[in-house]
Amino acid sequence: YGVPLLEEVLNLVGTNCLINIEMKGRHTAQPVARMVQDYVEGKNYSYSDFIVSSFQHEELVAVSKINPEIHLGVLTQANINEAMEVAAEVSAKAIHPHFSLLTEHNIKKARDAGYKIFTWTVNDPEDIAHVKLYKPDGIISDYPERL
Repeated sequence: YGVPLLEEVLNLVGTNCLINIEMKGRHTAQPVARMVQDYVEGKNYSYSDFIVSSFQHEELVAVSKINPEIHLGVLTQANINEAMEVAAEVSAKAIHPHFSLLTEHNIKKARDAGYKIFTWTVNDPEDIAHVKLYKPDGIISDYPERL
């Protein structure tokens, strides 16, 4: 099997779950924002069905300018405080920290600021069990059946 196109994934899962679209490179904001808007306007989706995330903060800024209704998540593998600063700048809905950054203090601080927590990439069953103790809003995994 090859890697599915985003459109194929959207057609497969429908609105049965929150769809996290990670922008991986530069100049991805425009096409991603356009696709989300097209699905909201023409295919019975709502903006709350999607969250667009990236390590590329300038891409998140671009999406927020193109369409401020699109929900954003700030990915970080280094510093939750810096991610929260970017989140405030782009009016993000969520912080997406690497699971190794999770602490009760970090989660409380982010939640007190109004952010949801979606942690990544949690694949090992022991790590999954540990992460669940923090009660994040979502766990990103290559093996969703393990969750």
